[in-house]
Amino acid sequence: MTFSQWRDDVRHLGTGLIANGLREENIAIVGENSYGWCCSFFAVMAIGSVTVPVDKELPAG
Repeated sequence: MTFSQWRDDVRHLGTGLIANGLREENIAIVGENSYGWCCSFFAVMAIGSVTVPVDKELPAG
C-alpha cells in the first residue's frame, strides 16, 4: 500500500459519506484495528464530522 493509494481510498470514502448526507455529523466507528478502520477514521475527520471511536470489546447493552 502506498500513501497515494491510501489517500485515494480516504478521499473516495469521504466523498461517499458526503453523498449520504453525513457531513458535520457525529459518526461512531466500531471494529478491529485494520486498514479499513484507519481509512474510515481519517475520512470522517476529513469531511468535518466528529469521529467517535468505540471499543469493539464493550458489551452491547
